[in-house]
Amino acid sequence: MEKERSYARKLLVLGTVGLVSLMVLLPIMDISVANTRNTKQLWIEIVEPREGFLYIMGKEIMHSFSGRTVMFGGKIYRGRHNTFYTGIIIKAMASKTGAGISYVEFSMNDEVIFMDPHEPYEWLYKGGNHVFGWNTIKVVAYDNENSVASDEMDILLYMLKGGI
Repeated sequence: MEKERSYARKLLVLGTVGLVSLMVLLPIMDISVANTRNTKQLWIEIVEPREGFLYIMGKEIMHSFSGRTVMFGGKIYRGRHNTFYTGIIIKAMASKTGAGISYVEFSMNDEVIFMDPHEPYEWLYKGGNHVFGWNTIKVVAYDNENSVASDEMDILLYMLKGGI
């Protein structure tokens, strides 16, 4: 499911603060402007990692030069029995007024890997089969009225697989 877009002629978005956009009219340009969120409808957004940032060992460093999300290594976590592993946290924010959310699915390259029925919606990805190269993270929210909303992000991922 693609993000909804509306088209406005002669409109340039200078910046956004919350849900308020600062705009100026221009004589020739056609610019696509994302619709503001309607909290009565189901929506979901990937909030971590942030799109267009560079991460090293799970820490956000800076905007990436390519404008794409790039992750080198995951954060190191301590498991049971003094074992250690690396992982990245994927966080999503979802909402719907009224019906509520049943659960959120987390996928990597169209493979559903985790389902979270409770807020905060997050998944600790420990590697698996997708540890090197371009990957697509997708989150899908399902509400109690059988509505569906999704968001996805492409990331360049380089991390150790599993335990260290």
